[in-house]
Order: sequence, then structure tokens, then C-alpha cells
Amino acid sequence: MKKILILLVLLKVSFSFGQCFSKIAAGHYCTFAVKSDGTLWAWGGGNLGDAVISQSNTPIKIGTTNDWSVLYSGYWHTFGLKTNGTLWAWGKNDNGQLGSSPSYSYEDVPVQIGTDTNWSTIAVGKQDHTLGIKSDGTLWAWGNNFYYQLGDGTTTTRRFPTAIGTDTDWAQVSAGGYHSVALKTNGTLWSWGDNAYGQLGNGTTTDMTTPTQVGTLTTWSKIAAGENYTIAIKTDGTLWSWGLNTFGQLGDGSTLAKASPVQIGTATNWVNIAAEHDHCLAEKTDGSLWSWGRGSFGRLGHGNEFSSYTPVQIGTDVNWGEITLGYDHSIALKNDGSLWAWGYDIYGQVGDGVTIDNWSPTLIACPELSVSNFENVAESVVIYPNPTHEVLNVISQKTAIEKIELFDLLGRLIETPKGSNNHYTLSISTLENKTYMIKVYTKNGVECKKIIKN
Repeated sequence: MKKILILLVLLKVSFSFGQCFSKIAAGHYCTFAVKSDGTLWAWGGGNLGDAVISQSNTPIKIGTTNDWSVLYSGYWHTFGLKTNGTLWAWGKNDNGQLGSSPSYSYEDVPVQIGTDTNWSTIAVGKQDHTLGIKSDGTLWAWGNNFYYQLGDGTTTTRRFPTAIGTDTDWAQVSAGGYHSVALKTNGTLWSWGDNAYGQLGNGTTTDMTTPTQVGTLTTWSKIAAGENYTIAIKTDGTLWSWGLNTFGQLGDGSTLAKASPVQIGTATNWVNIAAEHDHCLAEKTDGSLWSWGRGSFGRLGHGNEFSSYTPVQIGTDVNWGEITLGYDHSIALKNDGSLWAWGYDIYGQVGDGVTIDNWSPTLIACPELSVSNFENVAESVVIYPNPTHEVLNVISQKTAIEKIELFDLLGRLIETPKGSNNHYTLSISTLENKTYMIKVYTKNGVECKKIIKN
């Protein structure tokens, strides 16, 4: 009878893999990510945002706050938006690209830019300029302006965010090397700045001093500016590109520059794009990932260093999510929150603990989830049996258990319901036989331990 009673009170738990990383951004030789708990992490070399550590080949935590929302990074400066709409920046500021100081400065750690709480999106240029859109649809720019890339009609460097015109219908913005592109809410395409290679897409090589509409179409949906070229997606899912094409970064099968948009292939299911110095990433609606352009250091993820003049699929997986590019490395999230990286790794920007180039996507373990971090459990929490095969008992001898989290060694989270019980019995019979890590939350803190499922 006692055995039957125990079976009746077993807690029914529905397991689902949650995200470890939620947002990513790549700089010149560094990478940044926001975890699902809102904390900020960085690795590689350069402007990591830590006042002491300037290089790491594994993710390190930046600061202690857990309210980071979105990240944006250029070659040497980085921005982040917090959940309250404030804007923060760190890194080089010699051309005012951070918008934080009237004179030259270098910000080792994130500093708030102004006091506004209505920033919506940011674009960080490869050569020291920054663009932003606020929630009211206004466009702002600051930093290097030698080629009119700020769009204010001058070549004057701006050290603080400066309003560009008075329009309130800006929707997307992207910053290249010395040129800028943007979309309005009506689907029109606009560009300005350097146009030496036709990267503005207006059929000329004449620089534009202010935002100028490209053609008359109202069907543009996504844009991405590379160093001296631009790629875009239309609402019909077609892919287009223009500008410099030395390494086939336009994806049209040639190395000839184009001054007007040219369609890339015939596919109509492109959904997301990213462009860097001379290589590109793109996703299709089926979740597949594609790359093209310069292939040195394995940045294309095809298992070799060959350049590709047309889009080539990376592997066969169809569960890719967010994508971003560094100068010669690539970063992508899958839909399960796992982070993958490949390409040049001399400064540890791939994040796999070594400094060896990766020619194919490599899984980056979720930080703070090494087995060594889960070895100490206070006597107030008892977890048994361990090893276990069918069930796992978790008992708090002093205070009620508020929440239990179970992780695998890849950092993927298996969530259990919150409660106020002192005794939880988890059925783990359907889990794979391997090592897991458990966190037990009580009002006295968090207690952790390694669990072996056999």
C-alpha cells in the first residue's frame, strides 16, 4: 500500500529544452552573446567590455546585470540595448562612434549613452560610425563622417547622436564600411555615403550626402550592409545584392562589381541575411543556412577554405535561428538556443577554448555549466539516488523549494514547474543516459550538484 501511495504522489514533469543563448553579435576579433537570463557574455580579443580581461577563448561574463536585450557590434566598438530601452556602448571612441564623450576616449566597460529610453535598433559600422532608430521612427547617427555616411549633409564628425532629417517612418538601418542603407515602413530603400563601388545601389558611383531613395519599389523587407557592398531581401523572398564583388560576396557567380541591385538565383524563400567585409550568411524559411564570398580560415563553414561565388548550404540542418558575422568568423544560433561558431580563431573569437581555426560549425558550450560548478551542495538539500535510472528525489530539509532546473552538459535547460514543496520526485526515465546538472532554488539561495542518469 505504501508503494502505491508513493506512485500516486509522484510529480508529473514535462521536460522541454530551453535556450541558453538568446542574442548574438560579432565584432572584428570578438563575439558577444546574451543568455536567456539576460546576462552579457563576451570572448575573443579586443573590446570585450571587461576592464581587466582583453582576451579569452571561452565566454566570460561582463558585469553583473541581467537586463540585456539586444547586441550590435562593429570592428572595434559595440552597443547593447537593455530591456528598459536604454543604450550602452564600449570600445574605441576616437571618432565619436560611441556617442559618449566630446573628446577621444576608450570605454573599457559598458557606459550608458544619454538618458533616452526609447531606442529601438542600432547599426554599427565597420569603420567607426553608428546609426540608430528610436521607437518614434526617427533616425540618428554619430561617429566618423568622412564619406557622408552619417547622412547629415556634411563630413563633420559627430560625437553624440544627431537627428538625421525629421522623418518618423524609419524601420531598419544597416551600416557598412563608409556607407549606410535603411528601409522605411512603406518598404522603400534608402542609401547614403561612399559609393565608389556602387554600394548605394543607385546605378552610379557618386557619393550621397543625405538619405536618397533607391528606385521606386516598395517591396524591400531586409537589408545588410557589408564593407563596400549591400545585400537585401524583398517581400517575395528573393535575394538581391550590389557593390564590390572581389571575392564573390554578391553571390551572383561573378567577381564583377554591380552598381544596381541584381537578383541572386531564383529562390523565393530567403528570410534572413548578414553581411561582413567579404562574406555573407543567409537563411531560408525552411531553417537551412547558406554562405558565400571569401572562404579563407573556413569562415563559410563548408569544411574548407575555398571561396564561393554563389550561396552554398552549410550542412543539412534546418533549425538555424539568429546569425551574425565577424571580420572573418561566423556565429549562429539554432532554435534550441545552442550557439555555433566557425572561422578564424587566433584570438579565441570562436569561443571553443582553443585558438585553432574551425572550418565547420562548432558547438560552443553554455558558460557557467561546467561539472566543477555543480559539485557543492549544502546539507540543507538532499538529492538521491545518484546515480539514478528512474526517479530523482530532491528534498529541502529547511526551506521550501521554489524551483528546480536540470541541465545537460551542453548547457541546455530542462525546466521543472515552480512550487512551494519541500520534496520533489522527478521522473527522468525518458532522458538519455548521461551526466546532468541540477540547480535547486530556495529562499536561502541556489544549491547545485552533478547527477548521473544510468
